[in-house]
Amino acid sequence: MIQRIQSVWLLLAAIAAALLFFLPIATYSTEGIESFKFYVYGLVQHRQYPEALAMPLETFYRPLMKYSVLLAVSVTTLIPIIAIFLYKNRPRQIYLSRLTILLNIVLLVVFFLLSDSFAKVSGSDATYVVSCYLPIFSIIMLLWAVRGIRKDEALVRNANRVR
Repeated sequence: MIQRIQSVWLLLAAIAAALLFFLPIATYSTEGIESFKFYVYGLVQHRQYPEALAMPLETFYRPLMKYSVLLAVSVTTLIPIIAIFLYKNRPRQIYLSRLTILLNIVLLVVFFLLSDSFAKVSGSDATYVVSCYLPIFSIIMLLWAVRGIRKDEALVRNANRVR
């Protein structure tokens, strides 16, 4: 059934991953002035950043990196939604949830590595925003979903054994 508690956990994990499309992961400041923000879809230069200090952002965030991070975030958003509707195939739900947990861990590592490399290359200070930690929240929700799916699987096995 779709109204199980693990469906709520999977939906919350998908919402947390979807928020990454709208919120910045890190902000960078040079000489006390906010220079640019790191989003999943690219680097955005701040409007008040002086033109004298302007730098070409494409040199930092190559298209291959941008599209791979964007694809990974899209996948971590879609897989939990797909898993909600696979309620009849609980082993597949567990597999997809574990896969999404692995992707979220990879995303966390990539976020921190990219943020640090952007800061080093641009000579600015990186400040991580709360949204950088949304994959951790998603991992927790997915772990709770796996626990709920396992409880359902045990309940079904016990019911089949009684028959």
